Amino acid sequence: MTEQDARIVINRKLIESGWILEGTNRNVLTEQHCGAGFSDYLLLGRKGQNLAVLEAKDDSQGDVYLAKEQARGYALAHGCKYIFLANSEQIYFWDLDEGDALPIERFISPEDLQRRADLKLLRKPLPQIEHSLNIANRPYQIEASDIIAGQYEKGKRAFLLEMATGTGKTRLAAAIIDRFLKAHQAERVLFIVDRIELAKQALEAFQLAFRDKYKNVRYKPGRHGEWGGASVVVATIQSLNIHYSKDFTPGYFDLVFNDECHRSIYGELPRQVVEYFQATRIGLTATPKDFLKNIDIEKLGENNPKALEYRIMRDTYKHFGCEPGEPTYRYTIQDAVNASHPGPYLVPPRIYKLYSLITKEAASENGWSTEIDGEDYTFAISQIEKKVNVPDRNKLICMEFLKYALKTPDGSIGKTIIFAVSQDHAGALAKELNALAPEANGRFAQVITSRVKGASDLAKTFRKDENYWPRVAVSVDMLSTGYDCPEILNIVLARPIASPTNYIQIKGRGTRKYTFPDGTAKTEFIIHDFCEVVEYFEEEYDYSAPLPVYDPSVSDRTPGSYERMSGSEVDNKGADRRKLVSPAPDTIVFTEFIEVGPEGEKVDRMLYQNRWQEKIREVARIKPDIVEAAKTDNFTDELMEYLQTEVLNRPVEYFNEINLAKVYRIFADITDFIKEALGIGKLPTQQEQLDKLIEFLKVEYSLNLMQIRLLRVLIEQIVQSPKYAEQFEKGDFKFLENQPFRAYGGVDAYLSAFGDITKSVFNHLKQSPSFKLARMR
Repeated sequence: MTEQDARIVINRKLIESGWILEGTNRNVLTEQHCGAGFSDYLLLGRKGQNLAVLEAKDDSQGDVYLAKEQARGYALAHGCKYIFLANSEQIYFWDLDEGDALPIERFISPEDLQRRADLKLLRKPLPQIEHSLNIANRPYQIEASDIIAGQYEKGKRAFLLEMATGTGKTRLAAAIIDRFLKAHQAERVLFIVDRIELAKQALEAFQLAFRDKYKNVRYKPGRHGEWGGASVVVATIQSLNIHYSKDFTPGYFDLVFNDECHRSIYGELPRQVVEYFQATRIGLTATPKDFLKNIDIEKLGENNPKALEYRIMRDTYKHFGCEPGEPTYRYTIQDAVNASHPGPYLVPPRIYKLYSLITKEAASENGWSTEIDGEDYTFAISQIEKKVNVPDRNKLICMEFLKYALKTPDGSIGKTIIFAVSQDHAGALAKELNALAPEANGRFAQVITSRVKGASDLAKTFRKDENYWPRVAVSVDMLSTGYDCPEILNIVLARPIASPTNYIQIKGRGTRKYTFPDGTAKTEFIIHDFCEVVEYFEEEYDYSAPLPVYDPSVSDRTPGSYERMSGSEVDNKGADRRKLVSPAPDTIVFTEFIEVGPEGEKVDRMLYQNRWQEKIREVARIKPDIVEAAKTDNFTDELMEYLQTEVLNRPVEYFNEINLAKVYRIFADITDFIKEALGIGKLPTQQEQLDKLIEFLKVEYSLNLMQIRLLRVLIEQIVQSPKYAEQFEKGDFKFLENQPFRAYGGVDAYLSAFGDITKSVFNHLKQSPSFKLARMR
């Protein structure tokens, strides 16, 4: 396809996005002369002023991104801040004030581009706009907002807020939106959720926060008259999937939020929707997915490149421009529960382990063996109520729950959510509970699942504290995420859970604070565990193992205890053809009540880090002078000797620089880890250490731009690949013939670029924190 052929396609795409190529109102000119030559297209603004240049290329020239510098010359000569690069298949958009050129699906409309240009004239630095205390006044919310404002001012355009359920993520989002709108850094905001109920809750929260200040609406595909002109548009990812590219051009929104982003960015189409808009992106979640944790990127890339690509696509941290395991801001359930005045902000759980004989056997390696209609069967815990119904076990669960349920101050069973295996199982449990509470006339327990007609309204009714009935909502997954009912006093686990993410989300349904009508404050809630869920996450779940991926075509994990809780099915003759009913009796054989301490459950904590912080704070209580030493960076020999004797390298945890570096994923001095644990200092990120190293080498050896570029590529690859780090340390540079090094000329290019200083530069690199961290892996 020639350039002229490409221009035919480009013209059509311009017209589709609202640009006018002919007539008296045309806003597209071609072959316009400027000081840098002739620009292919010049796009005009509302008043006929030069707004953007468009550089067209034929497809044979490859990636049109390579034409960016040519186009930049035209843009500067024409006085434009915007550039489009295009051939018949690709379109790139480049805001010269906002980083690099990025691929887009279609051209930005003239209205959206003009609006962006107008907005630039009104912008104020985000840190100069105060965070609104009327919207979100908690100290950690203010801190998170200020961190985003500071990083935004430095050019960052993607952020991830990892905050425990119930800590006010939506209120914080409202305060951030208010800050962006006041600063004119944004004019239109999109807030994406993945469930209708969450959309309704978000809209209610925004209307309460903004009052009549900003227009907030729910997105409905194709109905521009309803959401056009709104400052904040709340949309489900499912509704956007239908018409996003028809209703909006990529420049329509300036700020995009992804609520529950550990779910809403996954899948090819949802990801296309999220990445479609040329906007600042902020992710909100209590449970980000670290799909690159403990992955040998090089090895997986060689053995199964599709699996590596799939992991990269699903990794929450990477999607929002963060380093693995390092969100923009983190506030855990322990932070919220242990917060001093005006906290605490959440209430802790008490755990009741209530295991029946059938549960214990089914959760064992051998499974539960039983006879049904003269045939022998064996079932794993994951198959109970999927392959076989056990009525007596269901009745036992309901009776034990009622016996130990936490009650309200007036003696009523506290509002409760029961998580069942399936719709049928939820119905069976609801029937049992209503039979056990005849005084409620069938209103005691209500099934609320996505398959129940009017489920969204039922969920809304249940969470309103003025509604006494029902006392129990029996669900499967619908109420597990993003459902706010502060009155909840009981969470019942009547099904196994294999994912710590799901468990944390489910537990979060009970953590919100609440004050009862008589003024009594909710101080705790109870998790009734009937399926060995707590024990599984305390004793069996491997927190160091890479997260499993769920696409069977790219799965790179090996079977393990995960299957016992959620997946692989025992081969039972006939069991896959019909659901069996077991008449077997059941009885409680194990009961244990657990008070969850301020450190939380194992699934909540970043295990080693939290134990380290706890130990150092314990030391600070015994020897307060460690706090002063941390503040003044003056650790005496006596204090260091005490730490060596009482804290470092002792059995069980074996705290030391190397182990802490592995867990924190940053190489630092032991005193830096102490300051971080005390909250006195913050550890540098890997990127900050890399930038510091590059800057040092640049000054020390007077490096030029090409040398700096080669070094940065080298260091970034070494940090990710233990194999490359080992070869580099040995002086074996054959790996430099692999990509991406080969794109820069391979071994010869590196040796030629650094010449006589090669040995000195590489030796400095080997002594750097970045390299030491790579060699630890």
